[in-house]
Amino acid sequence: MYTSKQILDTYWDKLIPVNPLTIAHKIGIIVVSDSSTNAVNSIKRDVDGKHTITLKAECEYLLRRFVIAHQIGNYALGHLNEHRNLLNDDQYSYSTMNLNPFQIEANVFATELLIPEATLMFAVSDRGYRTTALKN
Repeated sequence: MYTSKQILDTYWDKLIPVNPLTIAHKIGIIVVSDSSTNAVNSIKRDVDGKHTITLKAECEYLLRRFVIAHQIGNYALGHLNEHRNLLNDDQYSYSTMNLNPFQIEANVFATELLIPEATLMFAVSDRGYRTTALKN
């Protein structure tokens, strides 16, 4: 298991905004887009241990970034193992109302990955940005 800070320290290029696709590639996670009508956002662990994130093709840019970060969270937090090799997300997976512990952990991880603490603290305290200005 890895924390978001460990993933950032190891794979982040220190550019803002954080690019979760670049991080996924550096980890060795394959990211693909699926345009089929039954596509779902998911992460899969193959029998050889390789991981693939599948994104619905119509996933818009900001959601796409969060989904990739969320799936990196599933990977890093050990949600996939020899007994569970596929996690499919639904429309509620990224909601604060979701009570599934795996989804909650992956959502927190994704937020911490996309908004590193040091960057947030710099923006808020040193630059005086308001938190509403940071959501883009």
